[in-house]
Amino acid sequence: MDTTTFWRAEASCDTHAMAMFLIAHQQELLAASAPPEHDPLTRVSVLLYEGWRALRSGDFMQADRCFDAGIAITAARNFIFWYDYFKGKAMAAYLRGDLTEALSFFERLDQKNACDPETLVYYGNTLLRLGRARDARPLYLDAAKNGMEDVATRDFLLTLGSSIETGDAVFDHLLGAQPWSERLQVPPVHEIP
Repeated sequence: MDTTTFWRAEASCDTHAMAMFLIAHQQELLAASAPPEHDPLTRVSVLLYEGWRALRSGDFMQADRCFDAGIAITAARNFIFWYDYFKGKAMAAYLRGDLTEALSFFERLDQKNACDPETLVYYGNTLLRLGRARDARPLYLDAAKNGMEDVATRDFLLTLGSSIETGDAVFDHLLGAQPWSERLQVPPVHEIP
């Protein structure tokens, strides 16, 4: 396989072209056995970068392509970036309104016990929008304790209508009585450095 296009794209810092090459040729590259210095798959993080750029711009289809390819490559090569790709998939699904898919990826992240505050807010909002308020409650509290206090607490309090200590009966009543889920906030998709 000719990888000249990929290396030219890298030389000109064209991360989009690099990502598109990896997506288009991932099966061939996975089947090849190039030494690391000549293996485009060692630059798999470009898929993460381009996935987050696409997510930030609202191009969820492109984000999914990048994250899917990243998941396939990291799994096949035992690279350590799996968390960020799964997080990207979960956030993309949430933002495009596919709550069931979002939940499946958030649950995988949670099983690995590696949820960061940003993920916890998105995960909590997914659960709330699916009507699983009691399951969302500890996620908001953990996010608030770990750096997302303003967003997590606002979403949590918005759904409760009063304080964190409000009982579940009041919460259940409010959940059924008002269309609050449209007012949930999530942290904006973070900037790419």
